[in-house]
Amino acid sequence: MINHATATVKNTVVATGAQLVTLASQFTMQIVFVQTMSANYLGANGPF
Repeated sequence: MINHATATVKNTVVATGAQLVTLASQFTMQIVFVQTMSANYLGANGPF
């Protein structure tokens, strides 16, 4: 059985990893959309 401290550390690591994956995927998709569609269509002042 896992003790409370181990479970807390595991939960923190998994949550942080999930946040990093989400952040990276959002950034990647934004770059792909800006490069493949016009900035006017996206409603953005494109970073490129």
